[in-house]
Amino acid sequence: IFIYNASSKTVKHLSADGVLDTSFGSGGVVTLFTTGISNANMTIVTNKLWIGGFYYSAGGNFPGIVCRLNLNGTLDNSFSGYSANNITEDNVPYGIFRLPSGKILMYNSNSLIRFNSDGTVDTSYANNGVRTISFEIGELQIMGTSLYLHDYWNKRLIKLENETATNTSVYNLPQNSSF
Repeated sequence: IFIYNASSKTVKHLSADGVLDTSFGSGGVVTLFTTGISNANMTIVTNKLWIGGFYYSAGGNFPGIVCRLNLNGTLDNSFSGYSANNITEDNVPYGIFRLPSGKILMYNSNSLIRFNSDGTVDTSYANNGVRTISFEIGELQIMGTSLYLHDYWNKRLIKLENETATNTSVYNLPQNSSF
């Protein structure tokens, strides 16, 4: 079990019985950044821990970051996907998921971005790896191969059969409901 703590800017690894795994990082803990990530999401793919989120900077910006750690807690320097240098405020990661295909899907407010398992952007997906969505995604969940996107402002749940589907099912949500 991996646990991210935004206030301490650390990731901890607990073994299956809940004990701190001291072989991970330094005594079971890895300090990631000088500024804590908000909305951090983590997933494991091909023995790598992917972490995506955004952080608050002094100027009020919300730079995004996606990094990848080896399972021993060291930074995977071979990762060539997104970084703080090429994620703008408009496309900071809200969530990151492993797809049944083994690829990685990251979402932000208005797009889905797909990565190959090696960390490179999957340019065969949508428009050079990025699929623009016509509404603001409040949340995304994956069940089987289906993607469920919460259209926060219009109180709808949009179901895609998979990340490339063009056919959608739309469900209106009751007032004051959450997804």
